[in-house]
Amino acid sequence: MGGQMMGLENFGAINFNHASEIHRHTLDRQHGPEFLKNQKNNPLPIIFINLDNDVERREVMERGFQRQGIKYERFSAVPGSSLSQKDLERICPNRRLWWRSAPLSLGEIGCFLSHKKTLQRISEGPHPVVCVLEDDVILNEELFEVIETVQVPPRIGIIKLEGSTGAVPRLSVRVASVGRWSIEVFGLPKWRSAGYIVTRLAAKTLVSKLDNIYGPVDQVLFEPWKTGVIVAEIRPFPTKQVGRDSSIDRELDGGRRLDARQFILLLIRWFIGHLWMMRHFSRFRKVGGS
Repeated sequence: MGGQMMGLENFGAINFNHASEIHRHTLDRQHGPEFLKNQKNNPLPIIFINLDNDVERREVMERGFQRQGIKYERFSAVPGSSLSQKDLERICPNRRLWWRSAPLSLGEIGCFLSHKKTLQRISEGPHPVVCVLEDDVILNEELFEVIETVQVPPRIGIIKLEGSTGAVPRLSVRVASVGRWSIEVFGLPKWRSAGYIVTRLAAKTLVSKLDNIYGPVDQVLFEPWKTGVIVAEIRPFPTKQVGRDSSIDRELDGGRRLDARQFILLLIRWFIGHLWMMRHFSRFRKVGGS
């Protein structure tokens, strides 16, 4: 079940024109007048992902939504432990990643599948924009303020609401403002997937790219140079995740030294992301009105 170590080829073909090609024929449909009118006139739908047996976290989330009088929908998460050996071999043929010693855990595989199924549902649903939350994100006033006021800028497919705190220098372009926050596109989006806003078109695109599991979901979802889905962040982040970290976050946020393989991964993603960013820099500046 361990499989072979995943090589650099699993980063996929890097196509710096991919994002612009996708959006060239879909932008008018996604961000036309009707799309923006829909955003302004309708509350942003919220889906939170929660395991059926995690009643405590479910109750915490529901109380938080109810205190604010906000409508929400719970999506039943996929428990990785429920997958058969045959299913695991089909959807995750190589659980060992070249950049870390431990293979992908059943929990990480279940988390990946939970987000994929949530995105599938969004892609087939009636809402042009949806907020996705995991059940260990902090529901605070800042988060609800952003959710109630945010407008997705043109060309943006995902807006991250939280992320890792590692202090890695990153190139960014500001594309919009939300009250006291800014919406910025970064060459290297932050890890973690506990809170993000996604368009229906981006969800459809992502689902088509996630046939096999080749890494943690908080890595795979936020690689625009591979998926063609442009990722932005609310800065500063209005909320944060508690209780769980991605495997690399524990190293970056804990102040401990990265081992050689993790450092190589960070460098590869940094250079690929910033090359992609520079390729589209002028496009993002136009979005931001700079």
